[in-house]
Amino acid sequence: MAGHTDNKHDLYIRLLMSNQSRIYTYIHMFVPNDQDADDLMQETASTLWEKFDSFQPGTDFASWAVTIARYKILNYRRRKKNTAMLFSSQTVEAIEACAVEQMQQDMPGKDYLRQCLEELSEQDRSLIQMRYWHSVAVKTLAHRLGRSPNGLYGSLSRILLLLINCIRQKSTAEERL
Repeated sequence: MAGHTDNKHDLYIRLLMSNQSRIYTYIHMFVPNDQDADDLMQETASTLWEKFDSFQPGTDFASWAVTIARYKILNYRRRKKNTAMLFSSQTVEAIEACAVEQMQQDMPGKDYLRQCLEELSEQDRSLIQMRYWHSVAVKTLAHRLGRSPNGLYGSLSRILLLLINCIRQKSTAEERL
């Protein structure tokens, strides 16, 4: 029986290692705070191991893992409900659609979100970093920048749509190659 457990463990490690960046990228799209994303990745990896007996070898491990990560993200969002949500539910659905498309394709190591962030103007990238990476509240950020919170929400929505479109374009361009 020990041999079966060793093989199972080896298979799990191989699958996790070959898909870890894809899973982490998915988590990081919804949880831009590095520490929280790292914690969710650890929780996801732990749950993947706990539920590994239910995984069907030969099926898409990344899709299975992303489904579990999605539940971890939803739980995270519920725990953080007293803080401002990072994205509207419509934006989350749009980002998730892009992420699922990317996960379904066999493109290890691709990170369109990071590439698209690099393509933003310095001002837009700085705004995204302050709001999402450093978790500065919109009201606080608006005050610092001398802007109205509603105007800032509008700018953030515009930038997020730019990112979504950029991710889709990069995905489509990759498919054509």
